[in-house]
Amino acid sequence: MEETNNKKLEREYVIPLREKCRPVPRYKKTPKAVKTVKEFLVRHMQIRDKDLNKIKIDRFLNEQLWERGIKKPLHKVKVRVIKEGDIVKVYSVDLPTKINFKKLREEKREKEER
Repeated sequence: MEETNNKKLEREYVIPLREKCRPVPRYKKTPKAVKTVKEFLVRHMQIRDKDLNKIKIDRFLNEQLWERGIKKPLHKVKVRVIKEGDIVKVYSVDLPTKINFKKLREEKREKEER
C-alpha cells in the first residue's frame, strides 16, 4: 500500500466529523466538516507547514459531504489518500449510489470523447 521509492504514499482513513461539527452553528456545519477533513489530513499526512491549500478534495467526496445540506453533514467519512510530493489528493472510498452513478456516467463520457 505504501511506496516510498517514488515519493508516493497511499493510505485509507475513517475521518470522524461529529465531534468537530457539534459546537458549530447549524448554518456552518458542512463547511466545518470540509475543513475538518483537511485538518485531519494535514496532521496525519505530515505536511510540515500546515498549509490546508495542499489538500485537494475530490469533487465526488465534496458532493458526498454536501449531500445532506449545510445543516446535517456526515458523522464520519472513509477516504483514500494519495500523497505525491507536497500535494495530497483525497478520494472517497464508499460513495452513495446516486453519486457513484454520476461518476460512472462522467467516466463513460470521457471514454467516448477520446
